[in-house]
Amino acid sequence: MASTAAALGAAFAVAGGWIGPGLAVATALGLGRDRLERAVVGIAIGRLLLALAALAASAVGATSALVAWAALGMAAGAWSIARARRARDPGEHGLGAALAIGALCAFVLVHAVVFRSGIDRGGMLVFFGRDGANDPFVYGAYALALRDLGPPLANPFAGGAAALGSYLHFAVLAGLSAIAATPITDLAYRVVPLLDCAALMATAIALVRALGAPRLAWLLAPLALLAGDPAPVAASLLRVAGVATHPIDSFTLFGPYLLAMNPITPGLQTFFCALLLLARAPRRREAVAAGALVGALFEIKLFLWLPAIAGLAAAALVRPPPALRRPLALASAVAAFVSLPPLLDKLRTAAGAAQRDDTGFALCAACLPRYLLRAAWGDGELSFALFRAGTPLADVSPHGVLTGVLASAALVALALGARAFALPELVRGARDPERAAPYRVLGFAGAAGLALALVVSAPPHHLNAAQFSWAAVFGLAPLVAIACARWLAAGRWLPLALATLLAVPGAIDAIVRLGYGAPLRFAITSAEAALCARLAEISAPGDVVFEPSMLIDTDRPSPVPLLAGRPVHLSLLSAVGGLPPDARDARFARLAAFFAGADVAAARRALAESGARFVLVPAGVAPPRAALEPLELVFENAAGRLYRVPASASLAP
Repeated sequence: MASTAAALGAAFAVAGGWIGPGLAVATALGLGRDRLERAVVGIAIGRLLLALAALAASAVGATSALVAWAALGMAAGAWSIARARRARDPGEHGLGAALAIGALCAFVLVHAVVFRSGIDRGGMLVFFGRDGANDPFVYGAYALALRDLGPPLANPFAGGAAALGSYLHFAVLAGLSAIAATPITDLAYRVVPLLDCAALMATAIALVRALGAPRLAWLLAPLALLAGDPAPVAASLLRVAGVATHPIDSFTLFGPYLLAMNPITPGLQTFFCALLLLARAPRRREAVAAGALVGALFEIKLFLWLPAIAGLAAAALVRPPPALRRPLALASAVAAFVSLPPLLDKLRTAAGAAQRDDTGFALCAACLPRYLLRAAWGDGELSFALFRAGTPLADVSPHGVLTGVLASAALVALALGARAFALPELVRGARDPERAAPYRVLGFAGAAGLALALVVSAPPHHLNAAQFSWAAVFGLAPLVAIACARWLAAGRWLPLALATLLAVPGAIDAIVRLGYGAPLRFAITSAEAALCARLAEISAPGDVVFEPSMLIDTDRPSPVPLLAGRPVHLSLLSAVGGLPPDARDARFARLAAFFAGADVAAARRALAESGARFVLVPAGVAPPRAALEPLELVFENAAGRLYRVPASASLAP
């Protein structure tokens, strides 16, 4: 944290704005059978409540009212804790050690991947790795846009153009930012990732306890979530066999790396809470709450929502045990009801947007497995042409079908890895007439997710469809912990050794190579930060800034959306995939005409068409001098010059 005040502000925002209200609701409704269950369910509910409060406050321009929300949340949380102290559970013996392991696992993962980024070192904010640097940067910028402009969600890297993303993760960051005097870099790179990861670890522990697992499984549950995919093992075996291989970081989609900063983490925590509430002959209130949590996944992580709601519906429809028929049907109905409003809203927004040529959802059977495995075999095939061509029926051949089936089977094996050892535990639990609900939901959800990952191409780039598999990849982790605990108790060392061999190298790869070993991705100098601070002072939310970061490096985000909270005309290629290609190309052409062209008339016309209120000219960039003449210089330092754009009429050549 930048200061003690910032740390205290973040603590107040998290405790009062997030955890306190959720604990109060969970306590009042009697959700969860002990203190740990109530706490983790309260965290999931509190996340939803904070997001709703932030969306409502930003929609009416009253985000300052969220401070009062946090104050009331502190009082509500204190009441909940006071009640919990009077309800000590004798079954909690040994729980402290498990929670300590969970906290340690969360800290090691987050510290390796994102915690070290966005910290001032030698006068610069430094950012490590690729996804670990870019993703929280984008999330924080989106959150500031949502906080200052309200819904609908605007893309600050595309001039505030409408975006189709899920709201909840951004709304939580926006709410915390409105409550606390804490830099958004601290919230996006440290506070929220650490809390989400720690909550996920604690929820996995609570889930295995609810499933009746031995105490040893409590200790193993957080470690199971750190299990990596077996790609490093497979690559080593292939190299020994003389087969050329190429390390593909896309395989980290099936390991713990992205848990450090991706919305899959709060999504899994919410999903595990739903399973937890269904674990023991659920009452009506627990079935309703479980369904609401599954429905809420739509605005947390779409790639988890679809497998989860499909799994819940299938569990209710496919021969459920008599005692679970009504609770599962009720939970499914509630999940569908909760999902319907955001689903209709997204469909309406998508229908009104321009059609994209190759970045939307599409059926593409076995395209993802063939792409990843071909690339991993080292033939250099990294083109998305395979996805664009698809699999037309006229081109289907026995050889193509066989290749697709074998590639899909290999990818499923790589995705599951050690998690495959959870399948016997999954089958055993699904036959338990009293505790079958979470096993059945998880089994159907995992199968649906894997199937979708194998046959769908998803935006903003085609590899995103792999995220559907996370319902199985991470969802099976608690069952792996239970299986390992049973093996240890029975002295079955062979399956335990195999599971360890498959899981540990991938975990080490994610934490050591991709995490601590990640090179410096980019840095923001103190002069750039000062320029952004000045821009924030003299501009208004929504004022578009015309700057050339997209020309300099398409993979490096402009600092303006995060540090100044202002949208830029175009920056960071991976963040603007939602734009129609022609619109994206037109924006790029405007930047080129102004910052790299020689035609003054074209430069002025490009600026006028951009609708920008400010122009940022970095040091070393030299637009045509005559194009700058109508602009008002308002700030200058070593990072560059900042101009205010006058009325558009004066820009005419």
